[in-house]
Amino acid sequence: MASYSVLIKEAPASLSLVREGFTLPALLFGPFWFAFRRAWLGAILWCGGVALIVSVGMVLDVAPGLYAGAVFVFMCLMAMEASGFRERSMMRRRYQLADIVEARDQNEAEIRFLARQAPASVCPPKLQLRPGPRNGEAIGLFLNGT
Repeated sequence: MASYSVLIKEAPASLSLVREGFTLPALLFGPFWFAFRRAWLGAILWCGGVALIVSVGMVLDVAPGLYAGAVFVFMCLMAMEASGFRERSMMRRRYQLADIVEARDQNEAEIRFLARQAPASVCPPKLQLRPGPRNGEAIGLFLNGT
């Protein structure tokens, strides 16, 4: 199950879900992903960090494989923090953190959030489960419960 941050903007009513954790597109596309998501600070830090690591590696005459590995580690760390940069960017645009929801996918997260927000009179009552088969009835592939 993944965790989703639910961000709400009041003026033009809008709801946005941000998945927490590692973001593969941020690792693969780096500053382009950050810029597309309007996380400008993340894009600037990504470019500056990579440039700093490469320039220090070249000045210290380090083997290219070593600072390439350092760049990869830095890129992985930025990909882990990408959702945080995206949340902060949205909060600067007047979104507010409304809730954190755990769900399998984005649709389920939205349903869980809206179910929590709805008044009790709107939500359907809990389903009553019938007891299972007894006394000689078939249970799957097994007869008589054996």
